[in-house]
Formats: sequence, structure tokens, C-alpha cells
Amino acid sequence: MHWGSAADTAECVHSLERFAYAAHDIVVIDNGTAPGSLSALRQEIDVNQVEFIRLDRNMGYAAAANRGLDRAREKKARFAWLLNNDLMADEPDSLERLLAHAQESKATITAPRILNRTARGKERASLREYFFPGLALTFHSDAWPVRFLTRFAAFRVFLSGAAMFIDLDAAPVPFFDEQLFAYFEDLDVCLQLGEDALATCEHVCVHHKVSRGTGGGLRKHYLKARNFPYVARKHGLRSLAFRIGYRLLFLPIEARKYLHCPRAYWQTSRRAARDARAEAGLPRQH
Repeated sequence: MHWGSAADTAECVHSLERFAYAAHDIVVIDNGTAPGSLSALRQEIDVNQVEFIRLDRNMGYAAAANRGLDRAREKKARFAWLLNNDLMADEPDSLERLLAHAQESKATITAPRILNRTARGKERASLREYFFPGLALTFHSDAWPVRFLTRFAAFRVFLSGAAMFIDLDAAPVPFFDEQLFAYFEDLDVCLQLGEDALATCEHVCVHHKVSRGTGGGLRKHYLKARNFPYVARKHGLRSLAFRIGYRLLFLPIEARKYLHCPRAYWQTSRRAARDARAEAGLPRQH
């Protein structure tokens, strides 16, 4: 999925070109980037080995991913590996090992181990994610609070959308809810499928440059603050505990990134909550 840095996308494609498993095609979905960005990308990779699909505008991660999966089905593919453009495969046999694990587990979605590198240069490995609906929090599997919280709070396991390996024969169509645009579309589809349809493959590692592909700002906060309660409503997880946790935990954690514009942050949060209710078909609250 190409949006943002042409250098990141080129690095991702180069890592895929090193795969030893020959029976694979590389398709780059250009999600409405500026023409100059796409031109720069074409100069960095072998255009004879890569198929480009250009969308006229930024349709969001969910819609762009669905277009990529549609193309995989047109190619009669059984499996598809969705990858963020700010992500690189680790070893030449990564695809082969991931495919073997997916076939053995018979899972609809298989996820590799993701090594996240933050802007400050720190690395954090994750294999699965944990969603605590009563607390309105998500954690990576290596976060220390998880060991405590899983003993006392209800939680759901889901897989990061950054590197989902998908069995197209078992996957829903469309795969992602495009109304989400971006953020928590992975949580939504995993809740829809259930934990029995999910598998992890710790022997395959991918490297992720955290937040390089999505950017930031209040637009990012709006999408997260709108989508989080929307997904909870959609799956019947919105309870009194969720509402309390959302206000006392999720929003304050988000607020630390926007201390320089508290009023705009508060207004964006209110608009996101209002839109989440409207899109879920619920009456607006005053």
C-alpha cells in the first residue's frame, strides 16, 4: 500500500523481490498520492516486476486494501499478504514459511512477528494485540500491563493490519469495513471472524517503521476517536465500563500528543464522538 514516502515503499518492495518463493506477484496500490511521488517510486523499482494500481484519491487504508485483495482474487490467488509501505520482510524465505504456517493452521488470517521501530529508535516486538473493551485500551503483546490485566479484565485478541497474511477463500468480502477509512479496521475484522480464525507465526519477522505511513495531527486523532467507539458499538462491546474507560483512559492518553492545542483537540474529540454515533445509526446525544 503506497501512501506517503516513495523511499519507504521502494524499500518494502525490494525486500519482497528477494523472496525465494517464486510463485508470487507484487502489486502496489497507490492510494491517491501526488504524481511526483508515484514517478519517484517508479524510478526506484523494476516496473516490469511490479504491478501498479493507482487510485484517483486517498480512499483510506481499508478501501485501498480491499482493492488490492480484489486484484488478488482476479489473479486467482489463494493467499494475499497485505503490507504497509513502511514495512520490510526479514528473510528471503519469509513468504514460504508464512504460507506453510497458514496452510497448517487453516487460519483465515496469519500474522508474523512485527518488530516496531519508533521515531526515537527504540524497538518493540509484537506478535498479537490485545483489546480490553471494558477499559477502552489496546496493548501490544509485550506491554507489561497485559500480564496483569489479562488476569482480571475481559479482553480479545486481534492481529495487526500492518502485515496480515489472508486466506482469500475464507475471508469476508469486502474484507475491511471501508467506513472506518483507517485505524481499527484490523480490530473490526478480527472481532468479526473470531479468535479461532487467527494464527501467529513467530518464526517470520517483519520490520515496521511505526507511524511513518500514516502521518499525524488532529486528522489522525479524529479517525482513532471516531472508529474506536464505532467498532465497539458494531460488535456489542460498548458498555458503561467502556464509556468510562474511553473518557478516563483512551482520550487522556491521546491528549498527551496534543497539549499544544487543547481546544482543537477537545473539539475534534466531540466531533468524532458525534460522527461515530451517527455512522452507527444511533441517535445523537446533546
